[in-house]
Amino acid sequence: MYPPEYQHLLDFLDSNPEYLQDMRTRLLMPDLVALPEQFAQLVGLMTDLSASFQVFAEATDRRLDTLEGHAAETNRRLASLETNVASLNGSDLENRARLNILNIAMN
Repeated sequence: MYPPEYQHLLDFLDSNPEYLQDMRTRLLMPDLVALPEQFAQLVGLMTDLSASFQVFAEATDRRLDTLEGHAAETNRRLASLETNVASLNGSDLENRARLNILNIAMN
């Protein structure tokens, strides 16, 4: 059990909470007294940061979706170009063969 004087002080603070902050201020270093307020500010900042990050993440997802769509379209167009170039290469080869046959026939 506590000494009577200390117990009396605790009882007094329990029944008069308005003096508790004054007691804290006198007993604790200023940095420790400021911690609850600083913590509340930190929670507010983290809440704001979380909301900002959510907006950023959603915007990034939308941009990535757009880029994926563009990449798919680019890949489709590239495949079409590759097919066309292959076809042109085949046609060019045929034309050169015909020219060679004509040149041989004319000589």
